[in-house]
Amino acid sequence: MQLNINSLNTNHRRKAFDCGESSLNTYLQRYARQNIKNRINRVFVASPVESGKSIVGYYTLSAGRIRTDDLPPAQKQRLPNYPIPVALLGRLVVDKQYQGQRLATAVSPGRADSLQKAQGNLPIRSAR
Repeated sequence: MQLNINSLNTNHRRKAFDCGESSLNTYLQRYARQNIKNRINRVFVASPVESGKSIVGYYTLSAGRIRTDDLPPAQKQRLPNYPIPVALLGRLVVDKQYQGQRLATAVSPGRADSLQKAQGNLPIRSAR
């Protein structure tokens, strides 16, 4: 299945989404747009190419920071000695009808295009 990953917007059919976990459904249907508006996080949705309004899955990213002292030695190189910005993955959810099809990897922010979108929306050094 070909998927597009885009920021959640008013055209997406949030009410039809059901991952089987009511708190995650409620978040998408009631709180996700508020969090975006209040700049708490970003919500990215995966939609089939042929049906851009349907939501197959979603994930949230927010900004955080990590102290370089908390990193492994190999990752400390060339980094400043003060907290650096990072992206935090808050939720990674797939609709029930698509679960078991390994779509979480397609929805995941680890995809190159998702990382570029995240870095364009968040002031982060890396979104790993």
